[in-house]
Amino acid sequence: MTLGDTFYVFVYGTLKRGFPNYDESLLGKSFVGDCKTIERYPLVVANKYYSPVLIDEKGEGQLVQGELFKVSQEVLSILDKMEGVDQDWGYRRIQIDVALNADKVVSAHTYVKKRHELTAIHSTSLSTYEIDERYVHPSER
Repeated sequence: MTLGDTFYVFVYGTLKRGFPNYDESLLGKSFVGDCKTIERYPLVVANKYYSPVLIDEKGEGQLVQGELFKVSQEVLSILDKMEGVDQDWGYRRIQIDVALNADKVVSAHTYVKKRHELTAIHSTSLSTYEIDERYVHPSER
């Protein structure tokens, strides 16, 4: 969703506060609050780097808990680059609805992949991502 020149972004994995990629991308940005998806999606640990992946299968999986941020176009572009948008290996950015509380629903950008793009799935569908000790940070790849 666009708010003038700002956007809501829903993060569910290593971009959350206190997780490995937060400092490089969202540190100091406007944290809006904890939230969860309105629709069910499969959230899994996948691929050779054991990364969290939200699979683009609306209605499957679980309601996914994450965090909502308000960011500028510049930060959204940084996130797109970090997530490999427009790269063969990367995520796609889509909009989904998330609930901030019982009364407020917000449309936000998030990053997803198709199931056929995953080389391996290492977990069942999760409702929340906790750091996986096997996760390989981009700087170590």
